[in-house]
Amino acid sequence: MNAKLHQREAEIVQEAGMPGTVTIATNMAGRGTDIKLGPGVKEAGGLAIIGTERHESRRVDRQLRGRAGRQGDPGSSQFFASLEDDLMRLFGSERIAKMMDRMGIEEGEVIQHSMITKSIERAQKKVEENNFGIRKRLIEYDDVMNSQREVIYKKRRHALFGERLAVDIANSIFDTCEAITNEYHPFKDFENFNIEVLRILSIESPVDENTFAKQDAATIAKHCINMQKHIILRKTNSLLVKHSLLSEVFTKINRNRTKILFLH
Repeated sequence: MNAKLHQREAEIVQEAGMPGTVTIATNMAGRGTDIKLGPGVKEAGGLAIIGTERHESRRVDRQLRGRAGRQGDPGSSQFFASLEDDLMRLFGSERIAKMMDRMGIEEGEVIQHSMITKSIERAQKKVEENNFGIRKRLIEYDDVMNSQREVIYKKRRHALFGERLAVDIANSIFDTCEAITNEYHPFKDFENFNIEVLRILSIESPVDENTFAKQDAATIAKHCINMQKHIILRKTNSLLVKHSLLSEVFTKINRNRTKILFLH
């Protein structure tokens, strides 16, 4: 079973408690159905769970063990692990292997020692802590992204409905001019400042090179802001005039169409 054919796999799980039945699965933690023991299975010791390795999560191991002994029924569970498993290799299997060599344990011999069990549990605990840290970091990143989304969507809503649009534009101009000035003014780099202003704001530098070197950054930024506001105001007035002219033209066209239709 590999969690693809859910209905068929649920039927297989339901029959796993019948006498003489062996069910092989990648994982048997759920499937949404209980395993009911068939005739004679309780007397034989109940359902036996055999795991071929230990999972990274102790929770999954407990879920698998919990498939046996449900609702007071008898059952047993046994896990087999190797020092070469991924879980053990990541967390100190070499140290344990050397210790077993010193104790004279041959390769392939079954090892049942509390030290091995504790080592597996420590490894699982470390993996769980790492996974928890990853999930926590992802949530923190998502919080930052969510804050950014809220800002962008808020500005988008203002643009769509005309709410606080002038304030948002003014804030954007202020932040942009301040950022450009603070980047180049400390180094008195007038040439790159002029290029950046032209590239981003589509305007020439509002001050010459001497003024740029003498005045402070806040004053230079203020010059940029005032010039940008002046240009936006001029363009807005120009668009209003064009809009008025276009409205007048369309009004005349509609009147002429009405007269032609009336004459016909």
